[in-house]
Amino acid sequence: MLFYIPDQRFISRKLQNFTGNFYFYPMQAQNLLQQAESILDKLNKEELIVLNRAIVKRIKIMNDLQRLRANAAFNRGNRVSWHDHEGIYRTGHVLRINTKTISVEEEGDPEGIWRIPASLLHKLSD
Repeated sequence: MLFYIPDQRFISRKLQNFTGNFYFYPMQAQNLLQQAESILDKLNKEELIVLNRAIVKRIKIMNDLQRLRANAAFNRGNRVSWHDHEGIYRTGHVLRINTKTISVEEEGDPEGIWRIPASLLHKLSD
């Protein structure tokens, strides 16, 4: 059995249309899972491996899109706040937007440079 592995443009369009309605329609999700299980029962090991790779690839793309959207909310020089790993509230200014994190210079400590995921930052008014 051959599988169609969609390209990144197709996946991006599908992700933009995805609304997460499974949380609002549990019966629909249950039916979908039953259909998936019946299909999976018919696949051999090699086909399951190919399908697994396609699913992992799709999850990575979804994570990348989520990270890009979060990073896009910030610009160099923005004033931001966050809670560090000890729960201490800190503020600072965005120095650089990296691929996975945002480099922030803590206010009052010019040597205190933090690399923080954008999802943990809150933009403050300047």
